[in-house]
Amino acid sequence: MPPNQLDDLIDDIFGNILDLRETNRHLLEVLYVRQREEGPIIQQIGDLFLDAATEFRYAYPTYIGHLPVSEKRLKEELESNNAFRLFLEVGHLGTFLNFSEEADVFCTLFSIAQGNKRLDLVTCLD
Repeated sequence: MPPNQLDDLIDDIFGNILDLRETNRHLLEVLYVRQREEGPIIQQIGDLFLDAATEFRYAYPTYIGHLPVSEKRLKEELESNNAFRLFLEVGHLGTFLNFSEEADVFCTLFSIAQGNKRLDLVTCLD
């Protein structure tokens, strides 16, 4: 698969997953800071979630709005690209997946996105 097509595939399937990861990482960091400042008994965390909601309101609607595109592209790629299907079944995961549940496949792809998604997909699809 040519690099530009691979980049399009990654963008279509994962959308703004890295933005979500960053907003969640930031929330985790401020939670750790609060824990260090107030531990062992933390008085409140609601203010941290209210602050995080301002970041979430940009990233999550984009992600949710992109889900139909992601699911469609994933289904198309699974049907037309045997190497990609094999990659998901055994190559990267080391286990077989039940492809009757698209949500399971999407969750698996989400977990791949937590690492170096480009390297994993490039290895399989080149």
